[in-house]
Amino acid sequence: MDVTVRTPPFSPLRSSPRAVLRCRVLSGVAASSGRPVLVAAFVISSLSAQADNAWRNVRGADLRMLFVDHELADGAHYAYQFHGDGTFNGFSMGKAAGGTWRIEGNEFCWTQKRRDSVEECFEVERSGTSVRLLRDGVEVLSAKVTPVAKLQPPAEVPR
Repeated sequence: MDVTVRTPPFSPLRSSPRAVLRCRVLSGVAASSGRPVLVAAFVISSLSAQADNAWRNVRGADLRMLFVDHELADGAHYAYQFHGDGTFNGFSMGKAAGGTWRIEGNEFCWTQKRRDSVEECFEVERSGTSVRLLRDGVEVLSAKVTPVAKLQPPAEVPR
């Protein structure tokens, strides 16, 4: 039997005023009690589409503000810190990484220092602290973006 359930206004799955979840209700018997129970198995084929609704394009001057003095990292494989002078440094797969970056129109572009250095440009989308870089609409990289703590010069020690 198919059942249609309307999500309440506070539901995190709610993507529009008319959001609807489709459920398949199965009748079963609980092994321990012998009583019939209803088991609702949510079939949400559009879950990823609903989650994607939270992603917003970042363009122009907002791109620069997103990267300057921020770190882009996945928490394990890479972390890049972007500086206001158009350079970045960090690591990728345990090796030092660095290069240059710039904003070209509505795209983020970077050139990593390595033998086959080629500038790569991406569209950028953001959802909260999550960022994804896209090329021709396809996700190439996703990570969290966080502000880089500015280091204060060490205080002088009185002699």
